[in-house]
Amino acid sequence: MQPFLKAFILMRRPARDRLGRLGNVGLWEAARAGSACRWAAVFLLGTGCIGAAAAAGYRSGEGLAASAAVVRDDTVCLGCHGEAARDSAAPTISGDELLGSTHATLVCVDCHRDVKTAPHSRQLAPVDCARCHEPPPGGAKKGEAPASRHSRAARQTSAKLPRCPDCHGEHGTPPAIGASPGEARVLVGRCAECHAGESHEYWESVHGEELARGNPDVPVCASCHPEHLHRAATERSGVLEAGVVATCVSCHDDPGLQEQYALPGNRLASYLGSYHGTARQLGDTRTANCVSCHGYHDILPSRDPRSATNPKNLERTCGGCHPGVTENVAKGQVHVLATKEGTALLYYINLGFRWFTFAIIGALVGHIGLELLGRWRGRRGD
Repeated sequence: MQPFLKAFILMRRPARDRLGRLGNVGLWEAARAGSACRWAAVFLLGTGCIGAAAAAGYRSGEGLAASAAVVRDDTVCLGCHGEAARDSAAPTISGDELLGSTHATLVCVDCHRDVKTAPHSRQLAPVDCARCHEPPPGGAKKGEAPASRHSRAARQTSAKLPRCPDCHGEHGTPPAIGASPGEARVLVGRCAECHAGESHEYWESVHGEELARGNPDVPVCASCHPEHLHRAATERSGVLEAGVVATCVSCHDDPGLQEQYALPGNRLASYLGSYHGTARQLGDTRTANCVSCHGYHDILPSRDPRSATNPKNLERTCGGCHPGVTENVAKGQVHVLATKEGTALLYYINLGFRWFTFAIIGALVGHIGLELLGRWRGRRGD
């Protein structure tokens, strides 16, 4: 051990950088100190050359092959990418950000699967989040559409669309369940980077105002526009044409939310009992639904003069489907249920109309029955 220390001390005299360049004076002085020091100097020189080759390989994108244990050690990665790393060219990653991520139990190469060397090439392939988060049942099938709406759209256009890290973050990915109002505001802000107009309307709406007040139950973008589908089972989920009514009543017909926020009840029942709702149940997709009257992102209470359901605006709102409608339409009530307690007159009219309908149908059936009976008796008499 003593020759190694002596040779190392002698070789430390000349200046050399981190790549291991050694001065001739230090090397020759170590060699003249004795045979043991000579071999020690050669060994240290070789070690320095290996270090220089590794560093040069990192610069040129050709790393040295590393064992699986080394590659799966995050401290090795943070040696270049940590906040205290000296390599300013490498992307900086916060260790605290990694530990606070929902992926804290993973290691770097679980996502960066093309890293096989340490150091590695600077050009890494994009991380494929779908490998864990969108595994199709029974294995992947050729040509199968991904469960992300943006991924599906990306297949049909050359425009640059958001990828997973654009919405969820890269290394500091927070949990997606139970977002606080502050986190919800961040998510709305991320959507606004591409959907600025819709975001402005949302913040002006009753939902946006409630979110700004810190309401944890208010819907945000993903509440109505779910990004991630569950394959064929909910292919038309969210506010697509077949799911808009179900999306809205999931909150507005919730008994707990109705009681907590004094929301009017029976939204679904009163809609389905109307002409529009009945036509919808019979398969007419052109008939009005929730957003046809209340708006999309700019939903406002009916007392607001800007609201589409304000009495002064109903002529224009209803006229979108019924040209020529007059202001008298504003005199009628919407979302009405015929009950004895609330609308007794409407209840008895509705009840009388039902019995009248049954009576007409019964009389028609009876008339047909009597006619058939008469014909049968006439034939027997012949």
